[in-house]
Amino acid sequence: MVKCNINAAVYNGGEGAGFGAILRDAQGQFVAGITGRLLGISQPRFAESSWAS
Repeated sequence: MVKCNINAAVYNGGEGAGFGAILRDAQGQFVAGITGRLLGISQPRFAESSWAS
């Protein structure tokens, strides 16, 4: 089993968003992580879902 946590934040002025995700195994140990920037995103709910699809 692997657990994925995702978080995102929209920059002031609607310039885009930043995101981060981390994968942990069944023991809670780090497996992998990623961060990035999304341009053209102005709403937080879209920031967390748009890059993962």
